[in-house]
Amino acid sequence: MLMLVTGDNFLQLFLGWDGVGLASYLLIHFWFTRLQADKAAIKAMLVNRVGDFGLALGIFGCFTLFQTVDFSTIFACASAPRNEWIFCNM
Repeated sequence: MLMLVTGDNFLQLFLGWDGVGLASYLLIHFWFTRLQADKAAIKAMLVNRVGDFGLALGIFGCFTLFQTVDFSTIFACASAPRNEWIFCNM
């Protein structure tokens, strides 16, 4: 969770997100002898994988648009006026 919150780029955010998903799966699957807990853990992992795919797609889109995954650079480009936004990554 700490890596998710304190990361300064999208790759660290993604790794933190994946770690939180893994911790969620492990916490749900703690009572592995119960069938309901086993099914819920698998469901949580699958739903998290869908979120991982969407987040990875968004990170890839940001990288292709800005040629960086750093928060400060992307946010600086996003706050630029519309006519300068196109040339922000050059």
